[in-house]
Amino acid sequence: MLRKYSVGIGFIAVILMAAPLFANDNVDATWDDGSRVKRLAHQIENQARHVHQMAEQNAHHGDWWEERALRDLHVLENSATHFHAQVESWWSEPSHTRHDYERLVRDYRTARRSFRYLHAYRHIVGDFRELGNLIEELRSYYEGGHDPHDPHDPHHPY
Repeated sequence: MLRKYSVGIGFIAVILMAAPLFANDNVDATWDDGSRVKRLAHQIENQARHVHQMAEQNAHHGDWWEERALRDLHVLENSATHFHAQVESWWSEPSHTRHDYERLVRDYRTARRSFRYLHAYRHIVGDFRELGNLIEELRSYYEGGHDPHDPHDPHHPY
């Protein structure tokens, strides 16, 4: 009888140990592991800084539209820096960083609208897209994976 229970307990232990192997990182994202959000915030800040610096160095038109796009990238970089600082100090309290996330998304969208006026080189365009992809990864933490206000989002209700 004791052997029967030990086999059952052993089986349960094996199942519990194997569970992380079958876990899906994209399902039910939670704040239990703040290191992922911190890593993303760090990458977003670095990428925003890089894109802004590269755009400044490669600006070549000097017109009002290009200046506006550069200003928008500057605001985006500041927003990313602020978001990163907030996540580093408040990652365990997502409600505190939600407004900072929303500001980051808003500033990214503003920069995205004016970005075309930079007439940027391909590598800068690619780096800007990568920044958008990094910000997109945060959606699962703040919006459940999709943006209900983005008409280009496939989950948009309209």
